[in-house]
Amino acid sequence: MLLLKADENLSERGQRRLAGVFPADDPTDSLQAAGQVKEQLRTLLNSSSSTRLLPSWHAP
Repeated sequence: MLLLKADENLSERGQRRLAGVFPADDPTDSLQAAGQVKEQLRTLLNSSSSTRLLPSWHAP
C-alpha cells in the first residue's frame, strides 16, 4: 500500500518502512524502479505542459 501513496503524503514512518523493504524484499530493484516511474508520471501529469502531451479525455 505504501507504493500507492504519493511520496509527499508518506509519513516519516512510511518512508522508513519503504526504505527497509526495498533492500530486503526487492533484490532486482524492480519495485523501487516502478515507484520512481510512478512519481515521475505523477509529476508529468500535474505539470502545466502535460495538456499538450495527453489525450483530450485526460483532465488534470
